[in-house]
Amino acid sequence: MVRKCIKDLLVPILIIACLLGSPPISYGTGGSGLELVIAQDMEQGGNVLYRMDIRAGENFRIAYTHSREKCPIYEVFRVEKNTSVTQIEEVYGWFAAGLEFNPQTGSAGIGDHGVHIRDMNRNLKEIPIRVGWICNFRLEFKEQVVPLISLAPPGKLVWVKVLEKP
Repeated sequence: MVRKCIKDLLVPILIIACLLGSPPISYGTGGSGLELVIAQDMEQGGNVLYRMDIRAGENFRIAYTHSREKCPIYEVFRVEKNTSVTQIEEVYGWFAAGLEFNPQTGSAGIGDHGVHIRDMNRNLKEIPIRVGWICNFRLEFKEQVVPLISLAPPGKLVWVKVLEKP
Protein backbone atom coordinates (compact mmCIF):
# COMPACT_ATOMS: atom_id res chain seq x y z
CA MET A 1 0.00 0.00 0.00
CA VAL A 2 2.76 2.46 0.98
CA ARG A 3 4.82 1.51 -2.09
CA LYS A 4 1.89 2.20 -4.40
CA CYS A 5 1.31 5.58 -2.75
CA ILE A 6 4.98 6.52 -3.17
CA LYS A 7 4.95 5.41 -6.82
CA ASP A 8 1.79 7.43 -7.44
CA LEU A 9 3.36 10.58 -5.93
CA LEU A 10 6.85 10.27 -7.45
CA VAL A 11 5.93 11.19 -11.03
CA PRO A 12 3.92 14.33 -10.09
CA ILE A 13 6.74 15.49 -7.77
CA LEU A 14 9.34 15.09 -10.54
CA ILE A 15 7.10 16.92 -13.02
CA ILE A 16 6.60 19.82 -10.60
CA ALA A 17 10.34 20.00 -9.89
CA CYS A 18 11.08 20.17 -13.64
CA LEU A 19 8.45 22.85 -14.17
CA LEU A 20 9.99 24.94 -11.40
CA GLY A 21 13.28 24.85 -13.28
CA SER A 22 15.47 23.03 -10.80
CA PRO A 23 16.24 19.33 -11.03
CA PRO A 24 15.73 17.29 -7.87
CA ILE A 25 19.37 16.17 -7.84
CA SER A 26 22.42 18.20 -8.82
CA TYR A 27 25.58 16.55 -10.17
CA GLY A 28 29.02 18.02 -10.69
CA THR A 29 30.09 21.41 -9.45
CA GLY A 30 27.54 23.55 -11.25
CA GLY A 31 25.65 25.99 -9.09
CA SER A 32 28.48 26.36 -6.59
CA GLY A 33 28.96 30.05 -7.27
CA LEU A 34 32.75 29.60 -7.42
CA GLU A 35 35.20 29.11 -10.26
CA LEU A 36 38.88 28.27 -10.33
CA VAL A 37 40.69 30.49 -12.83
CA ILE A 38 44.15 30.76 -14.31
CA ALA A 39 44.87 34.36 -15.24
CA GLN A 40 47.76 36.56 -16.29
CA ASP A 41 48.48 40.29 -16.14
CA MET A 42 46.82 40.62 -12.72
CA GLU A 43 48.39 44.06 -12.23
CA GLN A 44 46.34 45.30 -15.21
CA GLY A 45 43.07 43.79 -14.02
CA GLY A 46 43.72 40.25 -15.22
CA ASN A 47 43.19 38.27 -18.37
CA VAL A 48 41.48 34.93 -17.67
CA LEU A 49 43.12 32.12 -19.63
CA TYR A 50 41.12 29.21 -18.20
CA ARG A 51 38.17 28.71 -15.86
CA MET A 52 36.24 25.82 -14.35
CA ASP A 53 33.51 25.38 -11.77
CA ILE A 54 34.60 24.30 -8.31
CA ARG A 55 33.05 24.08 -4.85
CA ALA A 56 34.28 25.08 -1.43
CA GLY A 57 35.85 22.03 0.21
CA GLU A 58 37.04 20.47 -3.06
CA ASN A 59 40.73 19.79 -3.64
CA PHE A 60 42.85 20.43 -6.71
CA ARG A 61 46.57 20.10 -7.20
CA ILE A 62 49.45 21.75 -8.96
CA ALA A 63 51.76 19.09 -10.37
CA TYR A 64 55.21 19.69 -11.82
CA THR A 65 58.69 18.25 -12.20
CA HIS A 66 61.59 19.57 -10.09
CA SER A 67 63.87 21.45 -12.49
CA ARG A 68 67.13 20.05 -11.08
CA GLU A 69 66.31 16.67 -9.57
CA LYS A 70 63.60 15.78 -12.14
CA CYS A 71 61.36 14.26 -9.44
CA PRO A 72 57.56 14.68 -9.61
CA ILE A 73 56.00 17.13 -7.14
CA TYR A 74 52.32 17.48 -6.22
CA GLU A 75 50.99 20.38 -4.17
CA VAL A 76 47.41 19.81 -2.95
CA PHE A 77 45.08 22.73 -2.25
CA ARG A 78 41.59 22.95 -0.74
CA VAL A 79 39.12 25.64 -1.87
CA GLU A 80 37.70 27.71 0.99
CA LYS A 81 34.29 29.42 1.17
CA ASN A 82 35.93 32.87 1.24
CA THR A 83 37.60 32.18 -2.18
CA SER A 84 41.04 31.59 -0.68
CA VAL A 85 42.90 28.30 -1.06
CA THR A 86 44.72 26.33 1.61
CA GLN A 87 47.74 24.23 0.77
CA ILE A 88 47.16 21.04 2.70
CA GLU A 89 49.84 18.70 1.35
CA GLU A 90 53.03 18.49 -0.67
CA VAL A 91 54.21 15.16 -2.10
CA TYR A 92 57.53 14.49 -3.80
CA GLY A 93 59.76 11.56 -4.70
CA TRP A 94 62.81 12.55 -2.68
CA PHE A 95 64.44 15.56 -1.04
CA ALA A 96 65.51 18.37 -3.36
CA ALA A 97 66.29 22.08 -3.26
CA GLY A 98 63.32 24.27 -2.34
CA LEU A 99 61.12 21.47 -1.00
CA GLU A 100 59.80 21.19 2.55
CA PHE A 101 61.58 18.68 4.76
CA ASN A 102 61.16 19.99 8.31
CA PRO A 103 57.86 21.87 8.22
CA GLN A 104 56.97 24.51 10.81
CA THR A 105 53.36 23.34 10.62
CA GLY A 106 52.10 19.90 9.71
CA SER A 107 53.99 16.66 9.66
CA ALA A 108 56.42 14.89 7.36
CA GLY A 109 56.29 11.20 6.56
CA ILE A 110 57.16 8.59 3.97
CA GLY A 111 54.28 6.97 2.09
CA ASP A 112 52.94 6.24 -1.37
CA HIS A 113 54.89 8.12 -4.06
CA GLY A 114 57.56 9.34 -1.61
CA VAL A 115 57.70 12.09 1.00
CA HIS A 116 54.40 13.56 2.24
CA ILE A 117 54.17 16.87 4.07
CA ARG A 118 50.61 16.88 5.48
CA ASP A 119 48.40 19.32 7.39
CA MET A 120 50.34 22.31 6.09
CA ASN A 121 47.33 24.64 6.39
CA ARG A 122 49.04 27.39 4.37
CA ASN A 123 46.22 29.77 3.40
CA LEU A 124 46.67 31.84 0.21
CA LYS A 125 44.50 34.32 -1.70
CA GLU A 126 46.12 33.21 -4.97
CA ILE A 127 48.95 31.04 -6.27
CA PRO A 128 51.52 32.78 -8.49
CA ILE A 129 53.32 30.44 -10.90
CA ARG A 130 55.94 31.31 -13.49
CA VAL A 131 55.35 28.93 -16.41
CA GLY A 132 58.52 26.85 -16.70
CA TRP A 133 60.48 25.63 -19.68
CA ILE A 134 61.14 22.21 -18.18
CA CYS A 135 58.92 21.95 -15.07
CA ASN A 136 55.70 21.10 -16.95
CA PHE A 137 53.35 22.79 -14.45
CA ARG A 138 49.84 21.32 -14.56
CA LEU A 139 46.59 22.12 -12.83
CA GLU A 140 44.81 18.85 -11.96
CA PHE A 141 41.20 18.62 -10.83
CA LYS A 142 39.26 15.36 -10.98
CA GLU A 143 39.84 14.08 -14.56
CA GLN A 144 40.94 17.45 -15.91
CA VAL A 145 44.64 18.11 -16.50
CA VAL A 146 45.57 21.58 -17.75
CA PRO A 147 49.24 22.07 -18.75
CA LEU A 148 50.05 25.71 -18.02
CA ILE A 149 52.31 25.85 -21.06
CA SER A 150 49.18 25.35 -23.18
CA LEU A 151 47.86 28.67 -21.81
CA ALA A 152 50.93 30.92 -21.60
CA PRO A 153 54.50 30.91 -22.92
CA PRO A 154 57.44 29.82 -20.75
CA GLY A 155 58.58 32.57 -18.41
CA LYS A 156 55.13 34.18 -18.17
CA LEU A 157 53.68 34.73 -14.69
CA VAL A 158 50.18 33.30 -14.21
CA TRP A 159 47.92 33.27 -11.17
CA VAL A 160 45.70 30.43 -9.99
CA LYS A 161 42.83 31.75 -7.90
CA VAL A 162 39.23 31.16 -6.90
CA LEU A 163 36.61 33.77 -7.78
CA GLU A 164 32.94 34.15 -7.14
CA LYS A 165 30.98 33.75 -10.36
CA PRO A 166 29.53 36.98 -11.71
